[in-house]
Amino acid sequence: MGSAEFRPEASSELTQLNRVLLLQVLLEACECEAVQAEQLK
Repeated sequence: MGSAEFRPEASSELTQLNRVLLLQVLLEACECEAVQAEQLK
């Protein structure tokens, strides 16, 4: 792992991307849970 080569600009861009991806995953998970809850009724 060459983490020492990380440029701060690149890492901040990566964290922003990761946040967006995480938000999308969380939203999809919430939607899936809501659908499953509706089906269980």
